[in-house]
Amino acid sequence: MSSQIVLGQGLSHGTAIDGLSELWRVGDSQDEVLFGEIADVASDSDGNVYVADWMHPAVYVISDGGVDVSEIGGKGKGPGEFVSIRNVFVGEGDSLFVYDNEVDRISLFAPGDRSFAGSLRIETGDKYSPLSLIGVVSKGYVVSYVHVLDDGVDNQANRVRIVHLVDRITGAPALTSPVTRIKNLGVLVHSSRDGSHAMILNPFYVTPRMYVSTQGKMYFSRGDRRVIAVHDESGQFSDSLRWDQDLIPTNSKASRNKVNEYSRRWRRVMREVGLPDFKPAVQNFVVDDREHIWIQLSALEEASTVDWIVLDETGNRVESLKLPAKLRLMDIRGGKAYGVLSADDGSDILIAYTIL
Repeated sequence: MSSQIVLGQGLSHGTAIDGLSELWRVGDSQDEVLFGEIADVASDSDGNVYVADWMHPAVYVISDGGVDVSEIGGKGKGPGEFVSIRNVFVGEGDSLFVYDNEVDRISLFAPGDRSFAGSLRIETGDKYSPLSLIGVVSKGYVVSYVHVLDDGVDNQANRVRIVHLVDRITGAPALTSPVTRIKNLGVLVHSSRDGSHAMILNPFYVTPRMYVSTQGKMYFSRGDRRVIAVHDESGQFSDSLRWDQDLIPTNSKASRNKVNEYSRRWRRVMREVGLPDFKPAVQNFVVDDREHIWIQLSALEEASTVDWIVLDETGNRVESLKLPAKLRLMDIRGGKAYGVLSADDGSDILIAYTIL
């Protein structure tokens, strides 16, 4: 079921930033639609943009150059309904796949009228549970799994992110072994005396980044290395893309102050993990429809801009940009880039750019 929202005239066409020129934005204070926390963004061949908001149990559909916004779904656990949307992915023929991580379910919506076309529950294992839908390939769903926390275990520093190719019929892994296993140092965990778990983002590590391109290639980054692994749509490793980069040391005064902001318990957990000598090489990356990889590099804590580099599919650097530190590019297609800007009040603003 879809509902229609028509925005007012509060769309702001901003000035160009390095390599990008703003087309429209949604979520500014004067708009009718205000986002809470945007989890994922995807676009289709007609320029429609699909937005998953952690705090909203429906998919936003933005069309007509940012003027019209409709919604797919609504709160609930029935067909075509959602509890907490984590991922949106546009597949072949502009079919829309939506992953609800509260019920471990992928829902499919048809192109055109975006009617509900079916769903699949992803199988959960004894030690690992599904976390996110990375993408869809001809062989199945590419799903990320996370280690189930054990009671009484502090500092899950050696927990891993496991990626499986999942069968579209059974919801179970289609291969006898995972596509990849990536060590996850991006999250710190400790157990309380009552058996509950507390969790924070590690300020000096990045959670593994993963992306499935429109051509079905899989890309994986650990974050702390200057390399992105490439797998084909069958899950087989095919290449490693590497680049030169000066890393940022973590021994600065700002880094030490950041550690001191945490409680004694969390500082102990950080010491057990061990602070790295340098900040992560990769904060985030996006693959466009030309198989160019846009990589966000680390920056100093006080920096207002961050460096992005663009590699072609052979690993050659073809572009360098400086973008606002609060801007995350999340989808690039058809000569347009869609990014999320973190506003001062903690909300998110979706901005569409044309690539210069």
